[in-house]
Amino acid sequence: MYYDPMIAKLVTYGEDRTQAISRMKDALDEYVIEGVSHNIALLHDIMENETYISGETNTDFINNEYPSGFAVNFTPEKEKELLCLTAFIHDAYRRRAGAFDGEAGQVEGYQQDLEQVESLMIRLGKVKHTIKSIK
Repeated sequence: MYYDPMIAKLVTYGEDRTQAISRMKDALDEYVIEGVSHNIALLHDIMENETYISGETNTDFINNEYPSGFAVNFTPEKEKELLCLTAFIHDAYRRRAGAFDGEAGQVEGYQQDLEQVESLMIRLGKVKHTIKSIK
């Protein structure tokens, strides 16, 4: 409470507000902050907020638009996209961990079973999803 907690500032611009907001959404999607908590999800949500997009904001914007606080809510399409992407990354990471230098094979003592995984449990928020492999 005795210092400014801002760790970075992200600024975008465009020929108009719509383009600047679009660029900000893209930039937030690519922004990575590790080691400390951050509000990237909130900022992205604000970029999709109709009141913000219209430019009809004031100093009570957060209180008016998020009276109960902010919680990440995914559309069913976004949820499916995130689950598929997570499963794909998990599989790619597992396969990469199982190989060493392509021709050299696996490292002694660190062999990975590369058999197809029957299912994978992924937690998205507080909900657990089981992804089943297609054989």
